[in-house]
Amino acid sequence: MPFLSGIFGPPNIEKLKARRDVRELPRALSYKEGDLVQVSAAEALGETRDARAVEPLIAALEDSSEPLSKTAAEVLVKIGAPAVEPLIAALKDSDEGVRMAAAGALGRIKDARAVEPLIAALKDSNKGVRMAAAEALGRIKDARAVGTLIAALNLKHSEDVRMAAAGALCEIGTPAVEPLIAALKDNNKGVRMAAAGALGGIKDARAVEPLIAALKNSNKGVRMAAAEALGGIKDARAVGPLIAALKDSDEYVRMAAAGALGEIGGPDAARARAAFQQQLEQERRKRTTGTLREHETDLEKGLAYLQSAEWAAEVRRAMNARDQAARDEWIRQGRPGAGRSHRCKMCDKAIYGEETVIEMQKQAVCGNAGGILAAQRWEQDSGYRCKSCSSEYCKDCLEKKAPGNIYGGKSCPICDGLFEIIHG
Repeated sequence: MPFLSGIFGPPNIEKLKARRDVRELPRALSYKEGDLVQVSAAEALGETRDARAVEPLIAALEDSSEPLSKTAAEVLVKIGAPAVEPLIAALKDSDEGVRMAAAGALGRIKDARAVEPLIAALKDSNKGVRMAAAEALGRIKDARAVGTLIAALNLKHSEDVRMAAAGALCEIGTPAVEPLIAALKDNNKGVRMAAAGALGGIKDARAVEPLIAALKNSNKGVRMAAAEALGGIKDARAVGPLIAALKDSDEYVRMAAAGALGEIGGPDAARARAAFQQQLEQERRKRTTGTLREHETDLEKGLAYLQSAEWAAEVRRAMNARDQAARDEWIRQGRPGAGRSHRCKMCDKAIYGEETVIEMQKQAVCGNAGGILAAQRWEQDSGYRCKSCSSEYCKDCLEKKAPGNIYGGKSCPICDGLFEIIHG
C-alpha cells in the first residue's frame, strides 16, 4: 500500500532505518513524490541484510526511476547470498531491464549457483541480456561457462555480445586456454578471430604454436588477430614467423606483424621491423609522387584542352545553342521590342536587334535598297548585350575594342561578362 503523501507527507526513512523496519521500508519504495526518498529507502533496506528485503528490491529493478533501479541493483549485491535465488528467478522476468540488472548483480555477487542460469541467459532474445550474462560469467570465472562463451563468439551474434564473451573468456583464464586453442580451427571465422584475441589476452605459452599456425589461416582477419595475440604473449618463438608475416598479401596483417615484433623486441625483431618501416616510407613516397604526377598530367591536359580549337568550337556550339534558345523564346513571346533601336555603349550609334537586322538586309538585297553593300553595313549595326551588366554594343566596337576571353570570344569591358545577341 503506497504512502498517502498528500495527507501525511514523506515517510521518515531515518526513523524506519533506525528501527530496521523491513515491513514499512519496502512501502517507501513506492513513494512517487521524489527519487531521494525511494533511493534512501532502498539503501536502508540493504543495510538490514534481511532476506525479506530482496523481493521488493527486485521489483524496484523494473521501476521507471533510473536512480531507484540502479540503487536497488547495488543493494542486492550488498545483500549477497540471500539475493541469489530471487535474482536467478528474475533472469526470466518479462522485462528485459530486470533481466539485465539481475545478470549484472549475479556477476558481482559471484555465487556459483548462478553459473548455469547465466549460461542459459546467453541465449536470451535480447542482446543486452546476453552481454550482461557473458560479463557476469567472466566475473564468476567458472570453467563450466567456457564452451557456451566460445559459441557466443560466432558472427551470428552482435559485435557487443562477441566482445563481452571474449572478455569473459580472458577473465576465466587458464581453464579456457585449451578450448580456445581448439576454437582456432572452428568453421566460423568470427570464432577463430575472437579465440585468437582471447588467447592473446590470457597470455598462456601453450597458445604460441597454435597462434603461429594461425598466421597462415586463409582468412586475413584471423591472421591479423593471431599476429596481435602473439605480440601480447611476447614469446621469442614467434619472431621468425612474424618476420615472414611482414610479406603477407594483406596490408593490415603486415602492420599487425610489425606491431607484434615491436612488442616482443630483440635484435632480429628490431632489424626486421626497421626494414619494414623503411619499406613503408618508400612506398608512401612512391604513392605520393605518383599521385602528384597524375595530378600534374591531368592539369596539363586540361590546360591544353582549354587552349585548343576543339574547346573553342565546343564553346561556340554551346553559345550558339544558347542564343538559338533565347531567340526561340523571344519569337514565342511575340517578338517584344522588334524594330526598336538601341545605343552602343562605346560609340553611341544606333544598333538593332537580330530580327530587325535580318529584315533590313532582306530589304537591301531584294528591295534594291542599296544591295549587297548595304546588307553588309546592316550587319555592323547588329547589337550585342552583356549578360551580366546589360550594357549594349555594336558589332564593330565589340570586335575592335572589347577584350578577349579564354573561350575565344569577347568579354564586356565593364564587367568582363559574356555577350548575347540582342533580339528584336
